[in-house]
Amino acid sequence: MNWTFKNLHPLISLSIVLPTGIIYGFPSILSQQLNIQVNTIDLSNMLKAIMCLYIGISIIWISEIWKKEYWKRAPN
Repeated sequence: MNWTFKNLHPLISLSIVLPTGIIYGFPSILSQQLNIQVNTIDLSNMLKAIMCLYIGISIIWISEIWKKEYWKRAPN
């Protein structure tokens, strides 16, 4: 099986989720792109936590692309 075809799902997911996480984590980008004002510390911390979750799942997808033993097929 071709490497690109096999890793197509993680590559597409990574290209969507990683920039989204970065946008959520930085209030200056968030207010410019999505017109959301971050006025409280609680909202800022919540958005940074979401960013960390998105970046964490992106790291799992990157390791899945690099190491073949992380790529497991679902049972039939």
